Amino acid sequence: MKRILSRKLTIREMVLFLFMPAVLAAVLICGGVSYLLVSRQLRDNTFSNAVDIVSQLQMNLNYRLDDIYEKYEGFLRGSAMERLFAGSADVDQLQGELDTLYASRSQMLDSVLLAVTMPEQSFSVFSGPDGCSPSPDISEKTLISARTIDSLTPGRVYWSNLHEDALLTRTQPARTALLYSLVRENGVSALLVFQIREDFFRELLSQARITEHGYLSLLSADGEMVFKEVVPDNTLTQEDMDRILSASSRASFRTRSASGKRLLVISEPLPPTDWQILAVFPEKEILGAARLIKYVYFYGAVLLVLLTIAVSNLFSRIFSLPIQEWIKNVQSAERGCPDVTFPNTNCEEIAVLNDGLQALFQKMSEMVQHIEREHQHKRELEMAILQAQINPHFLYNTLYSIQQLYGMGENQTASKMVGDLSNFFRLSLSKGRELIPIRDEIEHLKSYMSIQQIRYDQISYELSIDERIMDLNIIKLTLQPLLENAISHGLFTARRGHIQVKGRMTEEGIVFKVRDNGSGMAPEALEQLNHALQNGDWAALPSAYGIKNVHQRIQLYCGPSYGLSYESESDKGTTVTIHISSDL
Repeated sequence: MKRILSRKLTIREMVLFLFMPAVLAAVLICGGVSYLLVSRQLRDNTFSNAVDIVSQLQMNLNYRLDDIYEKYEGFLRGSAMERLFAGSADVDQLQGELDTLYASRSQMLDSVLLAVTMPEQSFSVFSGPDGCSPSPDISEKTLISARTIDSLTPGRVYWSNLHEDALLTRTQPARTALLYSLVRENGVSALLVFQIREDFFRELLSQARITEHGYLSLLSADGEMVFKEVVPDNTLTQEDMDRILSASSRASFRTRSASGKRLLVISEPLPPTDWQILAVFPEKEILGAARLIKYVYFYGAVLLVLLTIAVSNLFSRIFSLPIQEWIKNVQSAERGCPDVTFPNTNCEEIAVLNDGLQALFQKMSEMVQHIEREHQHKRELEMAILQAQINPHFLYNTLYSIQQLYGMGENQTASKMVGDLSNFFRLSLSKGRELIPIRDEIEHLKSYMSIQQIRYDQISYELSIDERIMDLNIIKLTLQPLLENAISHGLFTARRGHIQVKGRMTEEGIVFKVRDNGSGMAPEALEQLNHALQNGDWAALPSAYGIKNVHQRIQLYCGPSYGLSYESESDKGTTVTIHISSDL
C-alpha cells in the first residue's frame, strides 16, 4: 500500500479499486431479475390455477344445469302437457309427472310449480317439500324475479338469480334460483317454474378457494350470487359488471375497485343460462408466496452492501480525497474568490487538471474585473449623457426668462430669479452625487417652482410628501423635468394652473404622483406615450426627451419594473406616476 501511495496514480488504477461496487451492482441486478422472474412465475401459476377453478366450476354447473334444463324441456313435451294444450287436462297425470320429476332431482330442485289458466278453469299443480303450497293468488300480475307473468314472452325460457320466493307459501322464507317460461297454445296458458336450491349453488361455489380475500360468484343481469363475505375494497364497479355480462367467451382482465384497489378478474359464460361465472381476487395476494423470497433477498442484499462498503471504503477514500479537494476549490472559484490554489495530489491526471484550472481561473478573474470596470464606465457615461440632456434644457428656458425680465425692467424680480437659479444648480450639483435624499430633491423642486412662478404668475403648486421617505434616496432631477413638462404642455393654456405633488411608501417601493389641471392629452397621444414607456419605442415621440430621460435613468438604477406611467383626460388634466425602488 505504501508503495502505491508513494507515486502518482492514474485514474485507471484508481478505478480498479472500485470493482467492489461493480460486483455489488451485478449481484443486485441478478437478484432483482431473479425476484421478478419468480414473482411472475408465481403470479402466472396463481392465475392459471384460478382459470382452472373457473373452468372446473363451469363444467360442473353446466352439467347439472343442462340436466335440469333437459328435464324441464322433457316435461313441456310430455304427454300430460300435450293433452293439456289439446283441451283435456288430466290433473292427476300432471301431478304424477311433476312428483316423479321432483323426486329424481330433489337434491337440486327446491320445488316444481305448474300454474294453468284455461277458458273454463284455472289451477296449480305443485311438487315440493312438506309445509309448502302454491300461493292462492297467483295471477297475471304476480311478480317472478321482478317480472310480472303477463310481461313474459311466451315460449322464452328465463333464468333468474337467487331471490326471495314469492310463489309458494312457506313456514320459513327461502331463496331460490329460477328456471321458468310461459307457454300459450289453443287458449291455454301454462307457467312452469323450476326453483333451484340455494344450497346447491353454495356447495359448488364454496368448495374452491382462490386466495384469502378472493371469491367466486355467479353474475347475471338481475343480481350476483356469492357465498363469501366480500369486503367493499374487493367489489367490482357497475361498469365492470356490465362489461362482463356483455362478454360471449372467457375473459380475464385487471381492474380497480371503487376504492382504487387493483383486482384480477376471470369470467366465463355459463350455458344454458345467461349468467357469468366470476373469479375475483386482489392482485397483491397473488404474490403472497413471493414475500418470503423478497425478504430473504432484501436482507441478503443489505448484508452484501455492508460488506462491500467495508471492503471498498479504504480504496474509495484514496480516490475521493483529491477529487473532494478539487471540487471545494472549484466551488470557491464559482463564488468569486480570485485567489484559488489547487494543492498537490498523487494523481497525475488531476495534477495536470489542477495546473490548467489554476491558469484558467486566473485569466477568468482578470476578465471579470475588466468587464466590471468597463460596465461601470459605460454606466457612468450613460448617466452623464442623460444628465447633460436635462440640465441645458432647463438652463436655456430659465436664462431666457431672466432676459425677458430685464428687458421689461423687472430687475428685482430678475435678481430673485438669478438667486433661485443659483440655488437650483447648487442642489443639482450635489457634490457630484447622482443619488440624493428625497429631502434635497424637494428643496430643489421648490427652487424650480419659485422660478416658474415668477415666469408664470397664474401657476400654484402643492406638496404632500410622506415624512417617512424624506431621508431615502432618489435619482436627482427626477421630479423637476416632470413638473417642467406639466407647465410647458399641460398648464400653458390653463387660466389658473395648479400642480399637486404627492409621495408615499408602498410595498413595491416609493411612489410619487404629479397631477395638473391643465388641458390633458388626447386618448391617442396618451396611448402612444404609455406604449413608448412600456416598449422603449420613442421614434414617434422625438419631443418627449425629458420624459424619456427620466424614465431611462430610473430603469438604469432600479430595473425594468420601475419608471413612469401616465393617466390623462382631455380638458381635465394629467397625472404621471413615478415608481422607484426604496433601496437606492
